[in-house]
Amino acid sequence: MAGFVAADGSFFLQRASETGKWPNYDATFSLAQDKRDESLLIRIGQVLGCGRIRTDPNGMRYLTVRNKEELLLKLVAFFTKYPILNGKQGDFLNFASAVSILHANKGKGLKNLSDEQRATLDLIISKMNRKRYGANNIQDEE
Repeated sequence: MAGFVAADGSFFLQRASETGKWPNYDATFSLAQDKRDESLLIRIGQVLGCGRIRTDPNGMRYLTVRNKEELLLKLVAFFTKYPILNGKQGDFLNFASAVSILHANKGKGLKNLSDEQRATLDLIISKMNRKRYGANNIQDEE
């Protein structure tokens, strides 16, 4: 399963608008497959014990996890035990750090995060996904 995530999975972290109804950071895991492989995504969701299947306008299917508790207790736990063996592991480690902060702040929103926590989350965002190329990931700076 870690191989699927290495190829077709994504770890997202973004900061919501401070003027929104519930301003906070949003953490999402997503795994994409063609519609013909929807049963595979369903099975992966069963193995992980979390996630929902979503469909985009082009028919692609996505297993997504956004719930902070599921992200921490199921997804982070799984990929800590079974590491992703490519550059995406750095994104996962950054994502896991962010999810830990957000889980502790669960439901309290952006205003209840300390300045240090916000700075850490913003740093993580600046180092993830496409931004990781040519830059050190946060775990290299500790």
